[in-house]
Amino acid sequence: MLRSSVETATQSSQFGNICLMIDFAFRPYCNDDFQACIDIFDANCPEYLAVIERQDYEKFLEDPPKSYEVCEVGGQVIGVFGLSGDSKIEKRLDWIMVGTKAQGMGVGARIMERVIHQGRKSNTRKVGLATSQKVAPFFEKYGATTISITKDGWALGLDRVDMVLPL
Repeated sequence: MLRSSVETATQSSQFGNICLMIDFAFRPYCNDDFQACIDIFDANCPEYLAVIERQDYEKFLEDPPKSYEVCEVGGQVIGVFGLSGDSKIEKRLDWIMVGTKAQGMGVGARIMERVIHQGRKSNTRKVGLATSQKVAPFFEKYGATTISITKDGWALGLDRVDMVLPL
């Protein structure tokens, strides 16, 4: 298991800002993670993911690339992602998701740090990804740019945004 350094996240509550120390751990996905990943998917529907994508995700989890990872806190899976592809020119960011209860705690930022580090370590020039208009601004913070938009590409009201992240 790969442990990241302890991270600090500030969570806003009715009592003001609370500072939390979070110990993120990353490890390869295994079959025992299937239900936790599906639960994260379901919690993000229909706000960020289209319900019709669930079957595709289930099929993906049956035989994911070896690079697919889970992010845990306290033994609980709170995020998932994978960077796949054999090309040195471009890799693909696969099924990046953060559990809704963990959003805003820095999980996505830690995942993106790993994506960028892994991509650079393998001498990849860019990472391609497909997301929605609701999540695209998150990837823009890391330098990703939009290459195409398909209106209602995932579902009604959920546009498909294809992006590239130069490394």
